[in-house]
Amino acid sequence: MRRLAAWVMTDTHDKSVERRATGWATAGLWLRGGLDLAGDIYRGTVDMVENVHATISDRSRPVNPTARFEAPIRQLVYRQVRDIGALSFALSRASAAPSARFAPWPQHARSADVSLHLQSALNGVCGDYLARRANVLALDMAFVDASGDIFDLDDAAATPQPGDDGRDHLVVLIHGLGMNDRHWQARGTDMGARLAADLGATTWRLRYNTGRPIADNGQALAERMEQLWLSAERPARTITLVGHSMGGLVARRALEYGHGVGHGWVGCLDALVCLGSPHHGAPLARLGHLLDRGLAWSEFSRPFTAILDARSAGVKDLRDGVAWGGPAADEAPEIGYLLIAATLGLSDDDWLGESLGDLLVNVSSAADARSQRTGAAIALEVFHRLNHFDLLYDEAVYVRIRDWLVARQNSHVLKY
Repeated sequence: MRRLAAWVMTDTHDKSVERRATGWATAGLWLRGGLDLAGDIYRGTVDMVENVHATISDRSRPVNPTARFEAPIRQLVYRQVRDIGALSFALSRASAAPSARFAPWPQHARSADVSLHLQSALNGVCGDYLARRANVLALDMAFVDASGDIFDLDDAAATPQPGDDGRDHLVVLIHGLGMNDRHWQARGTDMGARLAADLGATTWRLRYNTGRPIADNGQALAERMEQLWLSAERPARTITLVGHSMGGLVARRALEYGHGVGHGWVGCLDALVCLGSPHHGAPLARLGHLLDRGLAWSEFSRPFTAILDARSAGVKDLRDGVAWGGPAADEAPEIGYLLIAATLGLSDDDWLGESLGDLLVNVSSAADARSQRTGAAIALEVFHRLNHFDLLYDEAVYVRIRDWLVARQNSHVLKY
């Protein structure tokens, strides 16, 4: 009993120390990354204000006798404003730099949920910019487990192991724009854990920067899947990809890239499930594009296009979605696709289905009829009275996914 009590006290103490260390590391991460981002926003804001000022001054030049004297003064003032801001942020960053040494980010530490959610949302908005600027807030692509710990793909012991019944099945869950791996477990359910139990599979979750171009994320996923396949002592012989929203498009891009370069893991891919994925594009992304073009019509509003241009490449890619008909779909008919759409409407004929869809994606985009023109085996399913995020937690949706995957197992399509 004494030894048990001592172990409990030691374990509790270790966890408390780990939480404090991770908390300090999280604070340091946001301090350094936030200062870098704030400096960029400051510089961009000054540029935008100067452009508006210059436009107004140039238009008034014919009736303003002091215009030719005003321009050099204006340029000098804005240059000084930039220099003062640059110096201030440089000093602030230098002051924050020691936080990386005194509170380094643990190699496999779990992020606090609130911090991770905020970081994921920020990556969705401007993740490509964060990556280009080498900002520490840019998320790296990684496979994680249900608790959020990162897997080391170079460690063979960390790779999926066969189930008790001899099956060797890996399911990879891929989240959507501005989200993260923690969103698969909420509202009292965990799709990953349930699929692992019902399919006798190993379930991994992908965490990635959703602001990067979809094609780039797809390529990165394909390369990591190949790294996993090559490094495992016994690679998973059956792979299923499940993507929510943008995650479904990333999965399709990964398949296309892997198929094109001859990756070995593609031969193990049996099924791809897309939940509310905008294969034909998303209305909000198209609206952002139209607003951007609208602001460009007037020389007075044109400087403000910088605000909309700052949205991430991932968001811009959602305007058109991902076209069907690539060689991966036509030449690999053994891969099954399940496309699931949600709608606020009460029936297939309800006008809400096409006008609002699930609030973010229309039914015609999520259950894209163009997919049927490929050589792949594709099943379409529409669920009513659900929004975009209900697809992650709704019981009927889960049952449909489970039954479809079990049916593929029972039909001996899975490659044991």
